[in-house]
Amino acid sequence: MTITRNKFWTIFFLFAYSKLLFSYFVLPSEVTKDVVFKGDIYLLGDCHINRGVRVRILPGAKFIIGDERSSFKILKKIGKRQINVAIDKKPTLIVEGELVVEGSYELPVFLGRYFEKGVSGIRWGGIAVVGDGKIYLENTKVENAFFGVLLGDNSQGILKHMRISNCAIGVIAANSAGVVVENSKILRNVVSGVEIYDGGRIKVEGCRISENKINGILSKHHGTLELQKSIITDNKVGLRLKDASQWNLKENKIYNNQTNIESIRPVEIEKIKPKKADYVWNGFVEISRDFVVPYGGVLRIEPGTKIYISTYSALNYTYKIKTQTEEIPLTDNKKCEIIVKGRIYINGTSDRKVALFPSNNFGGFILAGSENSIVKGFSVSGGEKVFYLVSDNKTLFKDTSFEDTNQAVVLMEVSQGTFENTKFKNCNYGILIYDNANVNLKNCRFANCRISLGALNSSKAEIYESTFEKNKVAFLGEEKSGVNLRASRFFENKTGVFLKESAFADISENSFSKNITGIFCSPMTSVFIANNVFAENENAVLKDINARVDEEKNNFLKNVRNSEFVATKNPTTKGVLYESEVWEGEVVLEGDIFVKKDVCLYIKDGTKVVFNQSKEDFNYFANIQGQDVEITNSGLVDIIVEGDIRVEDGEETVFLSEGGGAIIFTKEGQGKIGGANFKNSNGINLFDKSFVQIENTIFENIQKGISLRGNSHLVFKKSRILDSENGISVFENGILDISLSIITRCKIGLNISGGGVSVKSNLISKNKTALKFLYGSVVLEDNTFLANEIAILTDKKLFQGNNRFFGNVNDFSTPVP
Repeated sequence: MTITRNKFWTIFFLFAYSKLLFSYFVLPSEVTKDVVFKGDIYLLGDCHINRGVRVRILPGAKFIIGDERSSFKILKKIGKRQINVAIDKKPTLIVEGELVVEGSYELPVFLGRYFEKGVSGIRWGGIAVVGDGKIYLENTKVENAFFGVLLGDNSQGILKHMRISNCAIGVIAANSAGVVVENSKILRNVVSGVEIYDGGRIKVEGCRISENKINGILSKHHGTLELQKSIITDNKVGLRLKDASQWNLKENKIYNNQTNIESIRPVEIEKIKPKKADYVWNGFVEISRDFVVPYGGVLRIEPGTKIYISTYSALNYTYKIKTQTEEIPLTDNKKCEIIVKGRIYINGTSDRKVALFPSNNFGGFILAGSENSIVKGFSVSGGEKVFYLVSDNKTLFKDTSFEDTNQAVVLMEVSQGTFENTKFKNCNYGILIYDNANVNLKNCRFANCRISLGALNSSKAEIYESTFEKNKVAFLGEEKSGVNLRASRFFENKTGVFLKESAFADISENSFSKNITGIFCSPMTSVFIANNVFAENENAVLKDINARVDEEKNNFLKNVRNSEFVATKNPTTKGVLYESEVWEGEVVLEGDIFVKKDVCLYIKDGTKVVFNQSKEDFNYFANIQGQDVEITNSGLVDIIVEGDIRVEDGEETVFLSEGGGAIIFTKEGQGKIGGANFKNSNGINLFDKSFVQIENTIFENIQKGISLRGNSHLVFKKSRILDSENGISVFENGILDISLSIITRCKIGLNISGGGVSVKSNLISKNKTALKFLYGSVVLEDNTFLANEIAILTDKKLFQGNNRFFGNVNDFSTPVP
């Protein structure tokens, strides 16, 4: 086998011992000695486990996938094609030795689920077992790979209690490879759950293979399939068996696929006959103990049924769910629960609803069946918890109502709920979704709830044409959960949409009116807000500056505040800004402030920034005419900007300095300053290709004024400089565009000693020297020089157009040698 690899990554991995234990590690391009891993494992490129090497991964480990930095090329014949099983541009784990993943029931191992950027989709290549390689995976979740597990050549594998989902292909066995898959779920893959080629052999037992877009299982080119006690459902084609494949099928359920079996030769399989309900409730039903509908069973509740709950449970049943760290009971020994492992059909009508009268001893309906259930025409008032959806349950709620409940519906694990024409009123929580659960809402109504819909732990919600009225929080999203919100109405809520902890949202074409806050975006959230109407809210959109918020074509009408950043509670008054901040009110600076690259300091309109004597000084240097020169002011407060500073344009933001101090832009720092007033400061200094825009701002009694060096660029518009030593000085290739501004009562208004300067449509008056030009490039157009002692001091020729000179002692003068 020929492997081409990037040798750079081999230096990442030097072992001092034959077996080491890590809680954090970056996988190298080659594993050459036995090793044991736990904790977070970073896969930043192809990793090859060499022949004869054994790698163990302990319970609870997580693979974090990054951008590819090393790549191999391993060509194998899969079917009729020659492909590179080390997928190009996708980090892939290649096993020619032995890989043992020892996930447990309480601490499964996650491969590909956690990534630094939080981006879903096909993120990595998967596990490729080649040569005589061997794998043993147990209690492992494989997600977002090109293929979950591929076995080729003479490799062998055992997969137990797996969950392989959201891959292109779940499991492949090709050539003479053999693999056993037991008690596992292979779900929602883009092409197939399982594929077998060229004499490959797969035994599948006790598994569920569902919702794969094309094939549940594909076997061709003399593949061998043994399928026992498994469920193949909701795929486009359940089984596709062709090209002299061999198979042995026993006690399987293959149903609800568009095509259950596609084969040239006839396949005999037990048909699933529709059957009547195993349990029927009608009239008045009293629940006095835990009631269990077993797997495959059906509970039907007829129209008009009234369900009463006793105050005690005569018989208790325990139902447990898995978390990432433990197994916990969902049932309560003191309460009556209805546990449905099969299906439930609640068939209420508009005039004969099914009504539940829960006592404090009702533990809820626990819907754990993998087959679709329907809750229609159902109403409940009161109760601690009414419905749990767990495992991969799918339930449709239609024309139902929940009132005065603590938690109406809770979805966990990978369950899915669809809600149509459903009402929630006076609930503590209307709907709660956890883990990777999904809900879809259409034409629903939530009123007077504490939290109408809460999404946590990577869950997702689709909300369409629904109404949220007078709730404390209409939608809460956190912990990497997301919402797609369309054509819905938010009215008189305390908070319409509240997003935090890496939540993401697409909020479009909705109306928000008379809410205290329409949308609140916390740090690290990612939000797209477009084509919404915000009317008469106290706060239409509040956003943390460390959130990623994109806004397009929203309409704001009569809000107290439209779209604003939230002020930082404890702003930094000295030292380094490691993340963006928003300043509001009065901020008293006690030492130098350093704004790092990629960090923004946003100063809201009306803020008062006071520069005290500095208790913490930074010594910052820049290259000036070939020498390193300190550009900070010792003992004075400076704001040093490598990132970005924004001063919100409005009435007036004041920068008041008791001891001087300056704002210093360097290393391509940026600034946009509007509506500010600088008093008694050292002004603004630009270095190292920095770029600043200043508009509607006043500089009064500043010491050094504004200076530009090192290819920095200043746009100065509709602003004033007065009563200062220097107005604006340009040196060393600085670029200045000044227009529609006033410079008055300064010792030197414009001091140009290099660079390029455009001075257009300004009033420069009552200065000792209005413009001093030693060298560089200057364009003067449509300016007025009024009542200066010297209007222009230079011995160089200037480009002039339509400038006016009135009442100057000297319009032009030559510098003294």
